[in-house]
Amino acid sequence: MDMTTSATRPTQPAPQTETRSATVLLSVVLDRQSAEPLGRQLYLRIRDLILQGRLAPGSRLPSSRRLADDLGVSRAVPLAAYDQLAAEGYVEGRRGSGQYVGALEPAKPLARTAASQRPAPVPAAESLADDLSLRGHPFDPDAPAWDLFPRHDWTRLMARGWRLHGADATSYGLWAGLPALRAAIAGHLRILQGLEYRADNVAITAGNADALHLIARALAPPGAPVWVEDPGHRGARRALRRDGLKVTPVPVDAEGIIVGAGRRLAPRAALALVTPARQFPMGAPLSLA
Repeated sequence: MDMTTSATRPTQPAPQTETRSATVLLSVVLDRQSAEPLGRQLYLRIRDLILQGRLAPGSRLPSSRRLADDLGVSRAVPLAAYDQLAAEGYVEGRRGSGQYVGALEPAKPLARTAASQRPAPVPAAESLADDLSLRGHPFDPDAPAWDLFPRHDWTRLMARGWRLHGADATSYGLWAGLPALRAAIAGHLRILQGLEYRADNVAITAGNADALHLIARALAPPGAPVWVEDPGHRGARRALRRDGLKVTPVPVDAEGIIVGAGRRLAPRAALALVTPARQFPMGAPLSLA
């Protein structure tokens, strides 16, 4: 269904780049009859416009309120789309100024900036982060902020879950996790990300280290080199080493892991462990390149 109805323009003139972006976005068509959430549809349409170069790098995007009016949808739809685009590096938010298309040349999706081509330092066998003992320190990344944990809500929900699923939860045959929990996660991903997952597509692990163990066992032979971000999370490195893999720290820059450095340090790596959004500890997302 075509939902490109135009909205009343604001009384104050919009910046030229925002006006151009709003005009381009009027070509977006959303399908209300589709099972795919509208926010997911809008995210995909805007992503395609960016990759095609129709939304130029640095262009200011319309506000979520204005875009919602233009498309005849609730404001939650563009907010969800913008959040996903920002998480993947397609757009960047500027406080008090709105959303802007990320600085990438769409015609060269694999190009890296000049800063990424700089000679990379050869890291030591162990990163400095692995040598620092932060146990009990306020900045220990493995120490949750227990004072902020919603203990009462957690206790209440655990009690409710035990009353509903206690007998099923004690079964030894549930190697992938409680079916009701897996179904709830699949439903959450379907609503939030538009991913058509079923409970059978979800496996519950005992945490990050357990998930990495399963991935390593499935995809990398013992002794295989693995790229990890440097700096990066030391717990992930320990987990990979316990599985007999050769961890190779690879430097990161403002765009994420430096692929050229990884190819020089371990050209036959079996895996690369990277952070698509909010890299630890630098906080930057991977660039589109």
